[in-house]
Amino acid sequence: MNKNILIIDDEPLIIDLIESVFDLEGIDSNSCKNIKDAKITLKSTKFDAVFLDLHLAGDFGGEILIDTKNSPDHLNYQTPFFIMSGFINDKENIKLKNLYKGLLNKPFDVNAILEVIHSLD
Repeated sequence: MNKNILIIDDEPLIIDLIESVFDLEGIDSNSCKNIKDAKITLKSTKFDAVFLDLHLAGDFGGEILIDTKNSPDHLNYQTPFFIMSGFINDKENIKLKNLYKGLLNKPFDVNAILEVIHSLD
């Protein structure tokens, strides 16, 4: 498949689950556990997709999405983002509206991840 996907989540079990699915599908992946590392990685590497947790250890992960999508010269400006969240409130949804391609509600299963992967073809 030759895809490279970034996973941004502060939960090691979630990262491990998604990476194992990607490995089985022959997809390369990187992961970041905080906003600071994610911003650096997104500025230096072009990705085919980004899986983003909205709630990162006291930070709002949506900040990454807003920064990327509001900067047309950003390396990942056109990269599709998929939000991963157990809860997205109306305020967050309004703030992020039209910036992300899809939503994976936590807890999600392997089939939901596979659907997203196959939608990238």
